[in-house]
Amino acid sequence: MKPLFTLFSFLFFFQIISLNAAHIVGGYMSYECLGGDDYRFRMVLYRDCFGGGAPFDSAPGAPLPGTVTVYVGSSQTPLSIDGQLFVTLDAPVVTHIEIDENTGNCLGSEVPASLCMEQGVYTFDLTLPSSNEPIHVVYQRCCRAATLSNIQQPGEVGMTLFQTITPVARAVCNSSPTFGNQPMLCSVIDQGQLFHYHTMSDADGDELIYTFCTPFTGGGNNTVNPESPDGISPNPDMPPPYTGVPFVNAIASSVQPIPGSPHFQVNAESGVVIGRGSILGEFLYGMCVSEYRNGQLLSTTRLEAVHHVLGTPLSAEDAGGQGASLRVYPNPAEQEIMLSLPLTNGNFSIHLFDMNGKKWKAMKDVAGGDVQLDISGVPSGIYVVKAIAGDTNYFTRLNIQ
Repeated sequence: MKPLFTLFSFLFFFQIISLNAAHIVGGYMSYECLGGDDYRFRMVLYRDCFGGGAPFDSAPGAPLPGTVTVYVGSSQTPLSIDGQLFVTLDAPVVTHIEIDENTGNCLGSEVPASLCMEQGVYTFDLTLPSSNEPIHVVYQRCCRAATLSNIQQPGEVGMTLFQTITPVARAVCNSSPTFGNQPMLCSVIDQGQLFHYHTMSDADGDELIYTFCTPFTGGGNNTVNPESPDGISPNPDMPPPYTGVPFVNAIASSVQPIPGSPHFQVNAESGVVIGRGSILGEFLYGMCVSEYRNGQLLSTTRLEAVHHVLGTPLSAEDAGGQGASLRVYPNPAEQEIMLSLPLTNGNFSIHLFDMNGKKWKAMKDVAGGDVQLDISGVPSGIYVVKAIAGDTNYFTRLNIQ
């Protein structure tokens, strides 16, 4: 009986890991008026394909189905559609995002080999009931990438994406704007001011206003009952209002989510983001695009995405290195790696973490220069290598094969 119990325990543990492993990077939802009360929705999700997390919901092999839930006005009771309190989504169309330093989505930075992004696109049609109140279409899922720098306990923080179709928008059969390019993903810390367009297209030619805004939480880390209100995939999804993510206030906020000098700012009319990163890390941000016609607000489309502030790799001969990234090679690696540490007055401590925050290796009192680290016995996957010297952190991702 003991081996059988052990097998069941392992399978149960594996299922929990596959359900809850942090993987969400961001996404958004838009809608198109097809005429009358018929609407077509498009939901785009982004995931870290090296984050060790579950595949997109409803995708082949996914442990859970993707669902959306509809609420009318301030009602806390889901709208029944075809006898169900939720709508089950078909499998998404999944594509790999080509991250290229020349395409604009990494802002001219050298793309690290360990950065991998996938996009899942869901399309679904709804016939909305007649109502003089706003109608909310909601999707919720936990959890976010555990390596986020500006969110408290990101591996336990979920996401809420939604669209609100207002009575004003319904009266004119309005369609929301849609994003026309990938979100900004990377920049280099020692470059000058950076420019990136968040271009949106609007079929109706309405006025669009861009602002940074707060991403919302959704769901929780309950894997035993994953579809409960505090589960990783609430079913039905919970109604508004929603709570903003817990920013690490010392370095970020909803209006300045990416630390920088000058701060990252968005032009309200053009959607151009200008800024320069001053802290290495991976930073969640929200972009709200409000749509106006004749001065009336029709819709607000919310994009959530992650921006990686990278450093210029330094060799052992480079001095200082404040705010520089750690150079690790080879990457990918198998048995051992070499770290080129900046030459500083103090010694380093070296740490190797997996994407769930578990520490696999550590070295203390390491002098600057080239240092060898044995990684034999460490399972394949994506890891974070961090070097700490005084108040300065240096880090990079490592792909172990």
